[in-house]
Amino acid sequence: MDVRYVLTIVFTAIFGVFGIYHLTSFLILRYKILLYYFILILGQTLHTSLYLFIKSPLSGELSNFTQKVSVVTAMISTFGLLLFTKNYLNIRKSNYPKLSRIYKIFVIVIVGIPIVHLLNIFTIDNGGLGQIIMLTAAISSMTALFLNIFSGFRLYNAEKINKYYLFSCAPILLGALLYISSWFLKRYYTFDASPIVLVTSILVTLQLILFSIIISFKFKYIEDENLKIQLDANKMLTAEVDKQTKNLQVAKKELENQNVELETLNRLKN
Repeated sequence: MDVRYVLTIVFTAIFGVFGIYHLTSFLILRYKILLYYFILILGQTLHTSLYLFIKSPLSGELSNFTQKVSVVTAMISTFGLLLFTKNYLNIRKSNYPKLSRIYKIFVIVIVGIPIVHLLNIFTIDNGGLGQIIMLTAAISSMTALFLNIFSGFRLYNAEKINKYYLFSCAPILLGALLYISSWFLKRYYTFDASPIVLVTSILVTLQLILFSIIISFKFKYIEDENLKIQLDANKMLTAEVDKQTKNLQVAKKELENQNVELETLNRLKN
């Protein structure tokens, strides 16, 4: 049996378990970062599993179609990674408008590439256009990855948990460089890319573990921030209650003084 075929099954199963776990966590906890992480894992799982169909003896057409669909699965992973990074680093229009706008543009491009690609496949099926789209997808994925790295450096000190993102990005950066470089070289040279694919799969597995860890840091940070907000709200409420109590005491004292004055006036009148 083909060793890579077996490894593909193993890594697909690992990625699938990660995906199911985080999808279930999202359905329970309702944190968007878990949904974005699931999309990232889903794309990676689908992309890895394509080898099972590419090497399938059933049909050459199926293998050819599967290779074309790999652009879609790669874009799903890139889409999930962009949203995951944007959420983890807390990039919003209100605090980082320029960076948020760049992410919005990238998301539109990443979503548009597979749409155009599928339209080309199911309509004119132009080979030249397909090659251009695949090249654009590879460049876009790598550029999006470097955007995430840049964002990690740019916002390193913005929040204390941001530094963990940079540390966890090393495997995916190295894996993407290896995978895309081998993809380019494979177009012009013939060589066995199985070792590179194996190393990339191991790096992606390590990446999933590291991202799962930094998500726990994110949850801890959210809990700490919520606790801080609650404590600040309690302090403000206590201060307001003390203020109102003092005001009531002053008003009570004034009322007592007025009563004394009225009693004095009544005695004088009598």
